[in-house]
Amino acid sequence: MLKKFIEKLRKRKKVAEDSIPFRVFVLLTVLTGITAVASHIEWPSYTAIVIAGTILGFYISYLKRNDKNYALKVLLSVLMIYSFFDFLKNLRGNPYEPRLPLATLLLWLQTLHSFDLPSRRDLIYSVAVGLVLLGVAAALTIDMSIIPYFILYMIFASIALMYNNLSRKNQEVKDKKQLTLPFLFKKAAFSLISIILVSSVVFLFLPRYEGFGFQPLPRSWEIRLPDLTRGKVMNPGQINGEELKGAPSKKLVWNDNSYFGFNSYLHLNFRGDLSNREVMKVKSAQWAYLRGLAFDTYDGTGWSISGEGEDNVEEINRPLPPIRIEPDYDIAMNLNKTVQITQVVHVREELPNIIFAAYRSHLLYFPSSNIYKDKNDSLRSPYPLENGMIYSTVSLYMPMSPAVVRQIENNHRKYLESGNKEFYTYVLPIPHVKDRVRKTVDFYTKLPPNMPPRVRELTDSILAERGHKDASPLTKAMDISLYLQQYPYDLDIPQFPDHKDQVDYFLFEMKRGYCEHFASAMTVMLRTQGIPARLVTGYLPGSYNALTGFYSVKMNDAHAWVEMYIPGYGWYALDPTPGSSEQVYSSDKQSPWLFVSFLNYIKDKIPIASLMDVNIGYLAIVPLVLIVYLLIILAIAYFKAKKAGKTGNKSMFSWMYDQMKESGRKFRSRFTGYSSPEKESIVVIIYKKLVAELDKLGVKKKPSFTPREFLGIIPEQYSTDAGIIISHYETAHYSFREPEESDIKTVETAWERLKDGIKKNHEKKHGS
Repeated sequence: MLKKFIEKLRKRKKVAEDSIPFRVFVLLTVLTGITAVASHIEWPSYTAIVIAGTILGFYISYLKRNDKNYALKVLLSVLMIYSFFDFLKNLRGNPYEPRLPLATLLLWLQTLHSFDLPSRRDLIYSVAVGLVLLGVAAALTIDMSIIPYFILYMIFASIALMYNNLSRKNQEVKDKKQLTLPFLFKKAAFSLISIILVSSVVFLFLPRYEGFGFQPLPRSWEIRLPDLTRGKVMNPGQINGEELKGAPSKKLVWNDNSYFGFNSYLHLNFRGDLSNREVMKVKSAQWAYLRGLAFDTYDGTGWSISGEGEDNVEEINRPLPPIRIEPDYDIAMNLNKTVQITQVVHVREELPNIIFAAYRSHLLYFPSSNIYKDKNDSLRSPYPLENGMIYSTVSLYMPMSPAVVRQIENNHRKYLESGNKEFYTYVLPIPHVKDRVRKTVDFYTKLPPNMPPRVRELTDSILAERGHKDASPLTKAMDISLYLQQYPYDLDIPQFPDHKDQVDYFLFEMKRGYCEHFASAMTVMLRTQGIPARLVTGYLPGSYNALTGFYSVKMNDAHAWVEMYIPGYGWYALDPTPGSSEQVYSSDKQSPWLFVSFLNYIKDKIPIASLMDVNIGYLAIVPLVLIVYLLIILAIAYFKAKKAGKTGNKSMFSWMYDQMKESGRKFRSRFTGYSSPEKESIVVIIYKKLVAELDKLGVKKKPSFTPREFLGIIPEQYSTDAGIIISHYETAHYSFREPEESDIKTVETAWERLKDGIKKNHEKKHGS
């Protein structure tokens, strides 16, 4: 048996493909895939070798297409095995980011495969490999730059498949009359438009559930640089924070490409607009601010981080990812109420050594084995973030659900009834936890000794006016936030006097400002009520691109907001800046339907779209896209028919209507057995007459018989004419082809002959 199988394999000789144009367009599809991958892994040093090797391989394959090439096949097999082991070696170095090693492996395998393409089937495999390479490039991309490569690939692949079809049918592919360049590109363009329209509908209506794009969580290759920061904040675009303390306003130098809030000291008299340069692309499971630094000490001029220095930060070392940051007591006691926020950050510009993520990070996939954490739970890298760096975080966030808010309010009511002077410590009876809460309250409610008293008086009056003097800290925070949002947001205000308290001057003199002023005012006002609070800087989530699934974060998305401490629940974030979201970390999940996000994206980008309620009738896009697609196809068909002189005097819309009507008739014929026009029904009527006439002769058609089976029991003297009738009936009944006049005449003639034959046999049998 094995011997027969081997002999059979020997007889199966591949037919060499001789078409040069076919090979050229296949080569172009492969080169498109190679350049797409190379451009998305920053054009590695071996790119030129891969491209040159692929072109050389196609040339050698053509020259050696009729040879056995056993030695070459063995050599290629050895090199492919070596490439695979090299892939495993690279993968071991970074098991959480397999895309780059895989892309490298595929590039080398394609290069080696190009040296052995003798037959048409091998060339088609190469077209498929080009598509796989495009898929790898798409997995690496974080923007729309992959689209031109897909368009080029579809053009080249369409033409290559035309040549493949002609080769499969053993036609001459070099026939210039059939395959001129205008003809090829015209057909390729038609295929491209059709594919784009159909794939767009499929793409928009495939659900993308939370976590769809987060397995595995990627990170860059481990960066082996010396520890440059030792846990201190390092911002390449700003002077050292210690030098800013007490600095006069006139000496503050504005840098539109570096946010002044990412420093160990935040001076509130910086003025200017930040640039529109993109600094990060973030894939996030849900909408969330990117937390950077938290400031705890206010001195009337700005904010600082107490105890800033390597002796006051905790170093976390993990030789293998992920780096695990243990949750504090408040979060640990409420793990069942937390929501996980998964984020993948692609750094696009050099940034400070701050690890930006939703608060608070629990798992960190970072290209370093050690990071630092300060007393305010801010995470820092041992070196500044570099362009091209990738890291991922999984954060634990406890949303303020109605149940949680009710529990906080109930706790506060019990607190008031108990007469306990300590801030909520009775709800946490464990001694060391009570001590920690007490220290937190004492530390995060400190204010400058020379703080103007009218700030406290204003806060008291706001709460008294709303009847919330004894309300819970959460209610008080909401009241303060609503009050501050009445102030205008303004980036063009002059600098405040150096000798004035910045918060006091903002609230009572200037009465307008930007996010740092609003956040500072709310933090100070909360502290006047004995509520622990701190100021936080970071980035807004950015603008969401529905097609790529990434948030684009720009330099001018830098922002400041507030965190307040609620014992038993942890730090809760609020944003008092007018026009910003009150919820810094949203627990609302993104819609799994891409078309919903896409329509909202269009609504934000196109002014006229914002006038429409895109939340109604989302599904209307399906028939709309299909109708547009149908009209394009019919318009193309009309101009082709007009060029051939087949439209008569009909207008385009009249001709298109007739075509749709005819298509509907053919569609009905597919399911009803035959169409309604008289020409087609004549064939069916004659077939029914045939069945009835033969039934009189005792040749009965069983219900289970097909027309072809019925023909098998018809007497031989009638079978010829009956076969003609049945054959045309099958065509009329089962296909879309409309009977021609000649077909109907043939059926009518056969029926007349068959009737005459039956009549003569009947007369002969009865002697008449």
